[in-house]
Amino acid sequence: MKKLSILFALLVSVTAFSQTRVDKYTAGSNLGTTTYYLPKTAIKVTLHITKTSYTPGDLYNYANHYLRLKDVSGTPSVHWTLNTIELTSVGVPDANKIYTIEVRNKTVAPLLELTKNGIILSINKTSEIVPTATEAEHNLDKKKKVDARDFLTEEMLRTGSTAKMAELIAKEIYEIRDTRNSILRGQAENMPQDGKALQIILASLKEQEEALKELFSGSTTQEETTESFTVIPTKNIQHETLFRFSTDFGLVDADDLSGAPYFISVVDLKTVPPLSAEAIAERAKKKIEGVIYNVPGLAKVTIANSHKELLSKNVPIAQFGNEETLGDKLFDKNATTRVTFDPTTGGLLNLEKE
Repeated sequence: MKKLSILFALLVSVTAFSQTRVDKYTAGSNLGTTTYYLPKTAIKVTLHITKTSYTPGDLYNYANHYLRLKDVSGTPSVHWTLNTIELTSVGVPDANKIYTIEVRNKTVAPLLELTKNGIILSINKTSEIVPTATEAEHNLDKKKKVDARDFLTEEMLRTGSTAKMAELIAKEIYEIRDTRNSILRGQAENMPQDGKALQIILASLKEQEEALKELFSGSTTQEETTESFTVIPTKNIQHETLFRFSTDFGLVDADDLSGAPYFISVVDLKTVPPLSAEAIAERAKKKIEGVIYNVPGLAKVTIANSHKELLSKNVPIAQFGNEETLGDKLFDKNATTRVTFDPTTGGLLNLEKE
């Protein structure tokens, strides 16, 4: 999530007493007001994936003969691993819940704090909510590879025979090992003068040996990546396919049967009683008399594959709750009220009245 931006609305003047006015947003008729959204709750599923790639060495045919490396493959391969699945929630503006606030004369609600996308965060105080860090999509982390050819001698490069090159490179590997062993035993002719120099030389010898050895054994590289899926539930979701994953191809399309399916379920736990039809109709007739906020309901979110449940978590969801009102008397001239809201659910986090 990007950094929260603070929108300050100074709404106080000094004339006759009246109340804080909150209305449904109407396009073109909101001069002198501040507009805010209540959020919908989105469920974000983040996958941490490793791609492992094997590239055969140019001299793989000689791996067993010179280095006693058995079963070295000459075929490139790629393997994908799904390491972990994370489940979080984020707030997105609800286009059906846009309100305007007009703080009239001698009321005490001078300061609104909103997120960058307009969701209400607080009234009369600065929120201490820390933005959630988000993973970059397709975030590949690949280290620069050492090129074995940087360590080849002129004799190795000039030979016209692959077999002769393999022999010379194998000989060089054994000489590097002998040099390292001599240093470790303190028998080298030119021993390093201090511990730091010793470490540098040993690390360099190890790097050379591994790079040259890969010409026979082949090389394996790993790339770490994250992928995210976002679901905004409006009702119960029963075992719907969220993504498919293949150890050969990684993430594949939802209809690609080469990948194993992973499912999401969202079940409303009915922690907030629904409003009756009569109550909804009665609310529609009344004027809004205070600041509107959400009372989120609780939902059980489950991620599973065809064999077992992988992750289960109870998550507050704005859509499974109701709207309520902070009475406008909380913001009259006789009170200083400070309020903090949850930008993910629109729920009330804290209320302080002086």
